[in-house]
Amino acid sequence: MKRAAILVVSLVLQLPRLATARDAIPSATIQITPFGAPVGQTPLISARNSRLYLFDDRTNRLFICDGSGRVLKTTGSIGDGPGQFFKPSAMVTSAHSVVIYDRGNSRIVVLTLDGDFKSQFPIKTQLYNIAAGDDDTIYINDPSSGHLITALDINGRMLRSFGDLSSLSVLHHTSNQTRDERFHLTANRVRLAVDKSGRIFAVFMIAPVIREYSRDGTLIKEAGFDDANAHQLQELFWHKDPNLPITSGIIDGNQVPFLVKDAAVNPATGQLVVLTALSKLLIFDGNCKEASVLEIKGAMDSQLWKMAVEDRSIWLVRVFLPGTFHGEIPEPQSLPSLAAKQTH
Repeated sequence: MKRAAILVVSLVLQLPRLATARDAIPSATIQITPFGAPVGQTPLISARNSRLYLFDDRTNRLFICDGSGRVLKTTGSIGDGPGQFFKPSAMVTSAHSVVIYDRGNSRIVVLTLDGDFKSQFPIKTQLYNIAAGDDDTIYINDPSSGHLITALDINGRMLRSFGDLSSLSVLHHTSNQTRDERFHLTANRVRLAVDKSGRIFAVFMIAPVIREYSRDGTLIKEAGFDDANAHQLQELFWHKDPNLPITSGIIDGNQVPFLVKDAAVNPATGQLVVLTALSKLLIFDGNCKEASVLEIKGAMDSQLWKMAVEDRSIWLVRVFLPGTFHGEIPEPQSLPSLAAKQTH
């Protein structure tokens, strides 16, 4: 009997430990519709001060638009000179700047919010995401440096590095360590976002985990997604259904599903918005607690890739197909809770 009990406990300990259950998380559907943006294929998008920034990777041009999609200015062309780009793969806006990771030219380019050139500097490592604070500090995720996050000024000077690296098994709370060595770098790839106070949020790309850091790099909190969403994402990673349309790609030599596609702080509310492989938007409050869940409807959901958020507006773009989409985030008081939906 004792042996059987020990065996049961051992099996239970090997299962991923999910986030602590939370009661009555508001949940709803968000309907997105085609947005009249002038750009055919826009894998990069950001919003700031009622302006929308769209980067066309076919023509290597940045389109600055108003909230209705009317073009205010275009800038950029293909090349390696100042103000030119070649296949950028990340873009973010801050209070003063547009920051672009110009992947094809192995550099970061900084523009004013009006699209005028400010600075550029070389980047030797492969990046998958960048973030920028309102003080113009640029944050990159480079686990090969031995830290999760590196802070740079707009001229590329390193200010500080912080954030301990983790392992795949630790992030997924499992005793299965067979992939830890191979996924040493991949497991520590994160989506970055910064709020107005300078707090940095790191959302792991292949694990349902969020870390919050202070401006000086001190870890404030590590939290998991709500248990239901965490479990579904973990199942996608460990037991992917080949018939399920999930965006995947190669990161650091490993083919992985992108469990977290994007993350951004809503400048109007300070809430962290996370776009997941489940075609859901998870909205977290300032304490990294999941505040609401929005299921996206109205487009080829699996190909939605990047987003921009400002106040109640959200814009999304697809990774392979052209098209920009817009939706309105419901007011908090209009969202039914998951608990209420499950009782009907």
